[in-house]
Amino acid sequence: MALQYRDRAEEKLVDREKPALRGAYVRNGFNPAGRVPWHWFFGAGMVHGFEIADGGVSYRNRYVHTPYVDNDLDMMEGIGDLTLSPANTHIIEHAGRLLALEEAHFPWEMDRDLNTVGCFDYDGRLATPMTAHPKICPDTGELLAFSYFSFQPPYLHYVRISADGRVQQVEPIDIPNMVMMHDFNVTRNHVVFMDLPVCLDLSQLSTGFPFRFNRDAGARLGVMPRNGTNADVKWIDIDPCYVFHPVNAHEEDGNIVLHVSRMDSAF
Repeated sequence: MALQYRDRAEEKLVDREKPALRGAYVRNGFNPAGRVPWHWFFGAGMVHGFEIADGGVSYRNRYVHTPYVDNDLDMMEGIGDLTLSPANTHIIEHAGRLLALEEAHFPWEMDRDLNTVGCFDYDGRLATPMTAHPKICPDTGELLAFSYFSFQPPYLHYVRISADGRVQQVEPIDIPNMVMMHDFNVTRNHVVFMDLPVCLDLSQLSTGFPFRFNRDAGARLGVMPRNGTNADVKWIDIDPCYVFHPVNAHEEDGNIVLHVSRMDSAF
């Protein structure tokens, strides 16, 4: 059920002869549903939308109706089928599509009323999962993304999508282990992959989260031109650590500067 809210006191302050804030704010996050767990990695995706117009705000929320959510699957039952996403981590608009994202599966498209349209694999051009945190370039309009959730080499793929929503490049990138690469960095001319030692560990399956921090695996950053190939990646060793999210990345005086939230270990 959609809930509409309008602050009458504030509305009196709006001068309708002057421009007013107008637009939409949409957010995504897990929400418990049935047997789907409360864990923030595996809960059912729910999208919240706020429409702002004429001095008022309307609100609605909707589950992303994927088979994972509607069939009340256990978290491990969604592994292996790229359509069985909880779609619970992020939501973006690109090339006229509103996409709910999670990093082990395909995106799921929603319409402007937050109804679920369906699984979206770019007309079959996307054969891997897509990160929950792609970046939209403000200059070119490209969507830059990657996939790490692969149980066999090369473990990592770089994805570049044009401003009009066409897949331009799916580039396999060689890394030695399957690692949980939650996010990455983008500058005007480069992407930077974070090969950090939260590694696949099947002995952890019983915990529901098959990854473990392994300091001995080492850590490194992979710098690649935005339209580059695997052969162009320059790997730079760093101290073992983990990063969920970068804050900013830019190029300055011939250097690439990354601002991240860095942890000494994770999990």
